[in-house]
Amino acid sequence: MRKSLLYTMLVILLVLFGCSGKSNEKVETCPEVKFIHYSINGLNCRRPVILKMHQGVAICRDAEGRIAEISDAHFVVPWGAVREYYPSGTLKSEAFYESMMAQSLYRKEFYESGVLKYLKDSLGTRSFDGSGKLIEADTSDGKWKYNYRESVDEDRVYERRENIGGDSAFSRTLSKKGVLLADGFRSRENYWNKLFDSTGTLFYYEEVKDSLKTEIDYYSDGKVWVKKEFHKSQLANGRETFDLDLFVEYAESGVALREYEIVKDSLPYAICRFRNEGGDSLTVPERRKKWPYSMKEHCVYDLCKGRPRYDFVDSCAVPKLDP
Repeated sequence: MRKSLLYTMLVILLVLFGCSGKSNEKVETCPEVKFIHYSINGLNCRRPVILKMHQGVAICRDAEGRIAEISDAHFVVPWGAVREYYPSGTLKSEAFYESMMAQSLYRKEFYESGVLKYLKDSLGTRSFDGSGKLIEADTSDGKWKYNYRESVDEDRVYERRENIGGDSAFSRTLSKKGVLLADGFRSRENYWNKLFDSTGTLFYYEEVKDSLKTEIDYYSDGKVWVKKEFHKSQLANGRETFDLDLFVEYAESGVALREYEIVKDSLPYAICRFRNEGGDSLTVPERRKKWPYSMKEHCVYDLCKGRPRYDFVDSCAVPKLDP
């Protein structure tokens, strides 16, 4: 490393003070150095090469004569630092090559203000905005892969952590102010997911563990609003589905307003119990004021959005299974 530094200093002195030879020739010669002139990307470059070491520093200038790039090289391969500059003279990018590797050990890009814009190294890549705030990252520590995205057109920040060589991943969605909006975990067999409103209050939870699936909607004070339980079953075409076993909707007071228990004999049927908020039994359930999150269809078309997911929520009919 020390020898490389000495050679680099020698070459820079030669570049600054020059050697004998005609300036309009393609190659100038000195006892230990030859100068190669070339053009690349509209820049005029002059690279001295130490004949014994085949090593030198190239300085490229723009049409106005301003330094645009300075790079180290061994033969014609980058070896050492490669730096690009804005016309103002501030550093635009920097990369470093060890020996004659095609890939650089690291690369940095800067805004003209001097703030770091992009970084790529052994850990991965990171991008920053003009104030230096992280806006995107793909990194790894050897055990976990980390992904970070800040949405440009939404008030959202997405984070993901995935086990390398394993089958588990954690994900989070936050607002740009740091409020947690979603939190989840997924593996090959199981998963859970939590959704929060704009204030960070939990309003929905979903979990699949073994063959049991649970969905829970919450009131704003954290009390259970709707709870549903499903079991996994196999369809004739080989697909898996979840069939509803239990459905309970609670008033904020804790009274169970609607209860559906699916009994599977030769033909499935539902046992239903309806009550008002005072706890009195009803023959027909009272009209629902609003639908829980988990009872909305996840449809692409607006025609089915906002529709109850199960037809039996007000009629006690047995739900139809997926085809």
